[in-house]
Amino acid sequence: MESAVMQEIHRFQEKFYEETKDMTLQEFLEYVHKRAEKVKKELEESRKESEKEILQ
Repeated sequence: MESAVMQEIHRFQEKFYEETKDMTLQEFLEYVHKRAEKVKKELEESRKESEKEILQ
């Protein structure tokens, strides 16, 4: 039996596959780039919020 963590990882993998399976290489690269930019922005916002909390 799989652990809950492994089940979650497999769900993410399946979702990613379903979202990208019919994409061309160019579409796939654009998709990955957009997702990476979104994560980068979220991390920067999170860092700024953490800094605000530390300074208070």
